[in-house]
Amino acid sequence: MDPDLAREYLVLKDPSLTSKERRQLRNKLSARSFRERRKELSLFFTSLIEFICLLSTLTGTLILLKLNFVVL
Repeated sequence: MDPDLAREYLVLKDPSLTSKERRQLRNKLSARSFRERRKELSLFFTSLIEFICLLSTLTGTLILLKLNFVVL
């Protein structure tokens, strides 16, 4: 967890905050966490698509090699 994020979670326990301020802070932290998760998921799917393309290319190459071997 990001140290700044951890510090802000600790601020939530501060009794001097009003309920409105705590809610705003919770929403801010929740939105930040959501954006981080979405970015990580986007990177994961990009990597997955690249892997699938590579796998498809290798499968095509393997099929061509098998066909060439059968012809010989």
